[in-house]
Amino acid sequence: KYVFESKTMAYQGQEENIISVKRRSNAEYERSQLTKQVKDLKDQLKALQLSQEANLMAATKTESETKMYTDGEAQKVTISLIASIVAIILSALAIMSMCSRSGNTAATTASYSGGEANTRTAVPPTKREQADNFNV
Repeated sequence: KYVFESKTMAYQGQEENIISVKRRSNAEYERSQLTKQVKDLKDQLKALQLSQEANLMAATKTESETKMYTDGEAQKVTISLIASIVAIILSALAIMSMCSRSGNTAATTASYSGGEANTRTAVPPTKREQADNFNV
C-alpha cells in the first residue's frame, strides 16, 4: 500500500511506500538545471548581439562623420606631395649632371677610339693584361 504525503511528515516521509509531493526525481532535477542553463545562455547571446550591434553602429557613425582632411587641406596635401616629387627628380638630375661633368662617374671610365671601347680603371693594368690587350 502506498501513502501520499500531503504535508511534511518529519520521519515517516522517508519510509518505504510513502510518496512525497516535495521529492524530486533525478531526471526532473536534470531537466530543471538544463532549462536554467539554456535560459542563461540565451541571455548571454542577447547581450552579445546588442553589444555587437552597438559597436557596429558606433564604427559606422565614426567613419561617416569623421573626415581625415577637409577639401582645402586635401588640396594642400596634394600640392605638397607634387612639390616633393619634383624636388626629388631635380635632385637626382643635379647629381647625375655633377657626376658626368667630373669625367669620372665611378672607378671606371669608358673612352671610345676607333669604334672600340677602351676601359680605363683607377688601378693600372698588370703586365699580363697589357700583353693580352696588345695581342688582341
